[in-house]
Formats: sequence, C-alpha cells, structure tokens
Amino acid sequence: MPKLEPNLDDLPDKELMELFVQFTRWADFLQNQSAIEEIRERYADAEVRRLEGLYMTANKPEKVSEAVTWVRAQMEMDGAVGTARDTLRICYARRKLQQMLFESTERDAAVVSRELTRRTDSKSPGYRRADRGAP
Repeated sequence: MPKLEPNLDDLPDKELMELFVQFTRWADFLQNQSAIEEIRERYADAEVRRLEGLYMTANKPEKVSEAVTWVRAQMEMDGAVGTARDTLRICYARRKLQQMLFESTERDAAVVSRELTRRTDSKSPGYRRADRGAP
C-alpha cells in the first residue's frame, strides 16, 4: 500500500498523480474486500441463528414452568453454538479491520486529491478544462 508523503508540496505533478492513482486503486480493492468480509459475517450470523433454532427446537421445555430463558442458558454450553458464535465474532472483527483500512486509504486519497486540486487551481488560466471552454 502506498504511504502518504509528509511533504506533498515537494512531489512533482506526475509523481503526485501516480500516488493518487495508487491510493484510488487500493481504496477500490479494500472496498471490495470489505464487501466480501461483510458477506462472510452475514453467513456466520445466519449459521448462529440456524444452530440456535435447531437447539431450541430439540430442547423444548417439557413443562410450561420451564422458561425459554432456561433453554437459552443451556444453549450457552452447546459446543456447536459456541463455535459458530466464535466464528461470527472473528468475521465481525475482520470486517471492521478491513473497513478501517479502506477508510484510511480513502482519506489519504482525498488528501492527495486536494493537493492536486490546489495545484490545478493555481495554474494559469486555460490549464483547467473549465477554463478552456471544453465540455
């Protein structure tokens, strides 16, 4: 991944544009990875819900006096449900970390973009497309 240069002012225009392109490409890639992690998290959540439903169905209280709360407490000790919940927590953590990387890269790209805009705005008239009268 590219690193944000501490002194963007010192970079020539061509290098600055190359840096911007790198940040943009990485942001695209990381956004794609974030979507994949979100999908994994949804599947893990669905598996937890499926296993909880199966457990609740298989362990219905025989007496009305036995509360669903008791069955849920027993479910906490079920190995398959616990493993599925651990997987869900890992998927959540991965998604959050991937999202953080994407947002960080996107912010860095915005910094470079602002510097590019500052440079093009300070150039002589006619440098920008709008100044040339082009559509």
